Amino acid sequence: MTEKSKAWQHRSLWLIIITGGFALRLYRLGAGSLWYDETVSAYLASKSIPDLIAHTARDIHPPGYYLLLHVWARLAGDSEFALAFFSLIFGLLLIPLTYTLARRLLGQTVALWSALLVATSPYNLWYSQEVRMYTLGAALGLVTLWFALKMASQPRAGTVRAGPVPGGREPANWHGAVGYALAATTGLYVLYYFGFLLATLNLFIIGHLFLNRRPAALRTWLLAQVAVLILYLPWLPIAWRQATSPPVPPWRSFIPPHTVALEAWTALSLGQSVQPGQVWPILLVAGVLLLLGLRVRFESRNLRTGSNDFSRFRLHNASDQRLKSLLRALLKHALKSQVGESVNQPRAGTVQISPVPGRGESPISNLQSPALLIAYTFGPLILIYLVSLITPLYHVRYLFTYAPPFYILLGAGLARLTHRARPLAAIAALALLAGSAFSIREMHTNPRYAADDFRAAVSFIADRWRPGDAILINAGYAYTGFLYYYDGPIAGRIRLTDYSPTDDLVTQSYDRPLLLQTGTVGGDPTLGWGDPDSDFYATTEAETAAALTRVTQTFPRLWVLRIYDTVTDPNGFVRNWLATNTTPFEDRLFAGESFMRVQGFMSNNQPLPPEHADVALEREVRLVGWQVQPTAPAGGPLDVVLWWQADAPLTTNYAVSLKLWGTEGQGPEANVYLAAQQDEWPVGSLLFTSAWPPGHVIRHPMRLWLPAGLPPGQYWLDAEMYDPATVQPLPRRDGQGHAIPLGAVTVTPSQ
Repeated sequence: MTEKSKAWQHRSLWLIIITGGFALRLYRLGAGSLWYDETVSAYLASKSIPDLIAHTARDIHPPGYYLLLHVWARLAGDSEFALAFFSLIFGLLLIPLTYTLARRLLGQTVALWSALLVATSPYNLWYSQEVRMYTLGAALGLVTLWFALKMASQPRAGTVRAGPVPGGREPANWHGAVGYALAATTGLYVLYYFGFLLATLNLFIIGHLFLNRRPAALRTWLLAQVAVLILYLPWLPIAWRQATSPPVPPWRSFIPPHTVALEAWTALSLGQSVQPGQVWPILLVAGVLLLLGLRVRFESRNLRTGSNDFSRFRLHNASDQRLKSLLRALLKHALKSQVGESVNQPRAGTVQISPVPGRGESPISNLQSPALLIAYTFGPLILIYLVSLITPLYHVRYLFTYAPPFYILLGAGLARLTHRARPLAAIAALALLAGSAFSIREMHTNPRYAADDFRAAVSFIADRWRPGDAILINAGYAYTGFLYYYDGPIAGRIRLTDYSPTDDLVTQSYDRPLLLQTGTVGGDPTLGWGDPDSDFYATTEAETAAALTRVTQTFPRLWVLRIYDTVTDPNGFVRNWLATNTTPFEDRLFAGESFMRVQGFMSNNQPLPPEHADVALEREVRLVGWQVQPTAPAGGPLDVVLWWQADAPLTTNYAVSLKLWGTEGQGPEANVYLAAQQDEWPVGSLLFTSAWPPGHVIRHPMRLWLPAGLPPGQYWLDAEMYDPATVQPLPRRDGQGHAIPLGAVTVTPSQ
């Protein structure tokens, strides 16, 4: 095969990998609901820059990613698809970044394998579709590593290089130092956990430079760290405070080391959407490939000319050793003939032609070994785990920031296996791809891995919220999910313990929802640092009970959005108080690993029905009162409240229908038509008619949405109760049919 054919084949493979990686990341992007962390990203991106920075100063992540997402949302919009596409960009960028690093260290074959593994990795797909900072952090990590290698892999004094070597002194690579400082600082502004990567790189490279007696390079490296510190100095006090005194309740627990190791290995190999027991043979295949990759030793290549001839494996067989010796002799002879003396004894000021720092690296075994890639991936994990012995910090999502070099090692293992036993390499590659395909399918179809469905939960509340209802967010900091998905104005958002019936919000909250945020019951008083604007605050059981009493004395119904309340209310105080002091009427569970649910509770302080002559229906039920909104705009809601009473136990669950009637024409030829209709179960799924206690008045608010094109004018409203099984309305006991007239309604032009 000619060089031209090889180049064409390489470009074709590269194009297929990039296109396939993009297609996999684009599939179902934004189709699912955002989960809590993602709604925080969306919420902060919607704020002004000063408010965004102020919020992150009392949160658990720095502002860098949110600032970039803020700009992106202004350009692309804030839909789930648009926000997730920002992560996709950096997730896709990880493919060429990994390829470039692998090609520099190990050559084109390993680079292609590594790019393929990143492109199809379920772990990479997961975070490429998540509205968080992890793909950005991983991309910045590779850029940081690239500049770190440029800076630390500069040749010693006296090694061959292009250009004069003044006095034989080791030159400083300031381009690498500047690039490293900028990339590392940006990483710290994006993710605090980036610090564990920088700590690992410092331990590895400082140790290398010290052991190899390279004081000049060590000084350059340390100066670059000082630059990072100076650039990060404005945020350092905040970062230190958040690290030493977290403003959030503790939500992580200590995880045994074997569990961490198995979870991390599974995620790196096949993502977070499989269980180890399902795919253990493929996990073993990945382990064998990693071991093969660890046996590879790196050699430098001439990046200045673009040649790949010296980027090969040092395979341990006789033919490879002979070829290596021949190439070394030819190179040495060529250098001698051009310089005029031995390359082993260069003089200060001579012109030499080996790779130039920044374009290629000298053969430095420690920096050009699998140990660096292993340290990059697993060193931060070890540091996180060691810190977790004091305060739990580990979560598998944070490992993703350090994951890309793992795929280079697997790629090296596949390339080595291809050289030794091509059929086995094909089997191993197909096994990894099959495991990835299974994991990707599980990620998209298995409810076990679905994100918490804030979209459906908030839609459920929005459809059932009625004027006079309050909404409790328990845990209170999850309000970001409600605000992102609720399409309408709210009366306000306050802490539960700050609620007072005399507040101006009481009058505003009749027509718009009032959001109440619970705190951490029995939590550490330092939560949120005492900042009244913090999303996190500590409260006592007594304070919470008093606040709930005030709320239920004012609002006849309370909707509760429950998620993570086992963290903020570990003893279930709020749940127990509501179960004891209110009447539950609704409970709906939603998809997602956090078991999010929406519950409805009726206060024991219900408004009395207006004075009306009640209307008795067959089957021992009667309508004892009603309240109708007298005017409503076309395209808007018409709110009605019905008060029912069962005279005896009911054995059937009846439904209720509201019907709005209008007339066309005048006189005898006038035509009566149905303008709008709403049918629903009364009250809620926990309080259907068969559960109504006899003699108790049940308040049932309803909402009828008017068509947008409904002509303005006067209409008439009536109600019916019917058996859904037969669709037959209950007759009135007075013999006047089955409809209950509720009064006239004036429809105004749409707003």
